Amino acid sequence: MPGTLWKLLNAVITRGGDIERAKKFESTYVLPAGTFSAYSVRRQLYVFGSASTPAGIPVGVRYQQLAAPGAPAMTGVLDAKGPSGKVYAIATYVDGNTYHFYDGSRVTAWDALADAAASFDTVAARLAALIDAQTLYKAKASGAVVEITAATPGTGFTIAASAVDNGAANTPTCIAAVVQANVAGVSEVRATGTVTITAGSDSAGVNKISSLTVNAVQLLAASVDWIDSNDATANALAVAINDNSFTSGYTASAAGAICTIQAAVGTGATPNGYVVDSTGAGNVTATDANMAGGVAKVTAVAQVNTVTIGGTTFGSTDLWKITLGGVDFQSTGRASATGTFAFWHKKRVWSPAGPIVYGSKLNDPTNWSDADPSSGAVTLSVADEVDGADYIVGLARYEGNVAIFARNAIVIYDLAADASTISIVQALDNTGTLAPRSIVSYGANDVFYLDETGIRSLRTRDAVQSAYASDVGSAIDTFIQPLLVEVGDDVSSKASAVIEAKDGRFMLAIGQYIVTLSQFPSSKIVAWSYIDFEATITDMIRVDRNICMRSGDVIYVYGGLSGDVYPEIDEFEIEATTPFISAKDPAALKQIEGFDMAAENVWRIELLEDPNNIEHYTDLGFLNGTTYNKDAIKGVGKTSHFAIRATCSAAGYASLSSTAVHHEIDAAKQ
Repeated sequence: MPGTLWKLLNAVITRGGDIERAKKFESTYVLPAGTFSAYSVRRQLYVFGSASTPAGIPVGVRYQQLAAPGAPAMTGVLDAKGPSGKVYAIATYVDGNTYHFYDGSRVTAWDALADAAASFDTVAARLAALIDAQTLYKAKASGAVVEITAATPGTGFTIAASAVDNGAANTPTCIAAVVQANVAGVSEVRATGTVTITAGSDSAGVNKISSLTVNAVQLLAASVDWIDSNDATANALAVAINDNSFTSGYTASAAGAICTIQAAVGTGATPNGYVVDSTGAGNVTATDANMAGGVAKVTAVAQVNTVTIGGTTFGSTDLWKITLGGVDFQSTGRASATGTFAFWHKKRVWSPAGPIVYGSKLNDPTNWSDADPSSGAVTLSVADEVDGADYIVGLARYEGNVAIFARNAIVIYDLAADASTISIVQALDNTGTLAPRSIVSYGANDVFYLDETGIRSLRTRDAVQSAYASDVGSAIDTFIQPLLVEVGDDVSSKASAVIEAKDGRFMLAIGQYIVTLSQFPSSKIVAWSYIDFEATITDMIRVDRNICMRSGDVIYVYGGLSGDVYPEIDEFEIEATTPFISAKDPAALKQIEGFDMAAENVWRIELLEDPNNIEHYTDLGFLNGTTYNKDAIKGVGKTSHFAIRATCSAAGYASLSSTAVHHEIDAAKQ
């Protein structure tokens, strides 16, 4: 039933609707230094590197060397697929280059393909994409100009720009300019002055403060008598000032015999130096201190810089670099127009570069230039079809067609084997993804992906057979959306998803969390939960029927290789919390009398009794197994609404099938 759980941590929902502990991600393969990523190709687990095979590659893991020209060190693997049973991989290198490989050999056809498409504009676009994926900056490209804005106004950054001529005297340039200097925010401090009552005695109407002005503005509507003590008189003076604050604009407070006067909000430093002048009558005396200490508010302004990419002649091997806060973002001309994702469909490898999707020659992943109109290479300018498709992220199969994902658009194509018959089917605006590995096909007509608003799916409306973006993940948006803000675009863009083999669960790794959808239509179950792995996950893949996950230099397998390994004691504690329940009578008070459950393993049960304070609960203790056939678990308390928080930190398998809170309606309030 929708809304039956508020939170489910380190557990999943079964086909029967039970809460079941998530299996353990067991450390299975420890990798040597110098390997990158983890991909499944033809049901085998691959890692990659630029050096020859390092010692210590564990049995069960295959290593493939991807050696680039000049032997630069690898910095990452963008994608890997398995056309024709061989690995097609895309890797990045420390010299700013990106290369494609097929079966371990570099696909040199991409040199000419990328060189023909590359320009100062594509370099700017690639650098903007790299920078924009970081939490600290926002970046966009317009022509050959990259505009960089601090993500947080008032927090500045250092910037340097440089270019390296790797060609024939092309004289590349990379010129930074200031558009808006950083302005740190300053909170307003309101100026204050004081009146200290030093002497006086009781005599109503005689001994008094007859006048109090600040900069000749009268603060009192009437005189203030000295009463009881200097302290009491200072307090009475503050009350009188506050009573007249609507007219004067000043407020006051008292501490001991000192009445402190505060200037109005928004006046900042202006009142500094204003004269405070009190007039005593009778035997009342006071000392005054003029207004001081005011500080004007300064609104924080975000730093904005531009970097212009240029040169006397464009060189595809030249390097452009922008350094922000000591971190380099760089690209060669060629890399700026090289594909960043690989997709195998109908005997072609497809790869997007900026707004263009390229397809290889039919049955030949190494040929990207053949001009045969039917079987030759293909070039699709997706940005010509829909606004927002200026930077293609990834592709996925969808209802026999292919969905092409940009950050803010999805375009569905019929990518037929005969290139002359390729056609666009539909375009969807205002949805998409920045995480290519989050895109995963589920069955024939569903594609899950991580949108900026949360987890969404591409589905078909039965009546009209048109695609739309379903809000399948709306139930967990309150968790996902803050998480995306917290980890930033750099981590979000590396999110990876799989479909679990046994029960078909969708699992998405973002940062240290694995978000899981248990969806069983025949049981009418759609339930979201998450696992906190407590360490950053860089890759998650399905290898045959195993879910493998990489964190650091260790690959973990869900449930271990046997598929039935569960956490040890105090590992990955389960937490299941229900919403507050009114038992169909929200106005009635319920006398809590007891609790029962059907479960496996030991669970701690807490009964939450205050919807306004979830930390107010009755601890019903640690319960083991099914309790319905045992003596009643006594409960205490009276409440209109209650919720259950169940946790399990015992070792091994655990499940929670049902719970019952026994209560009676309080006849005094119905």
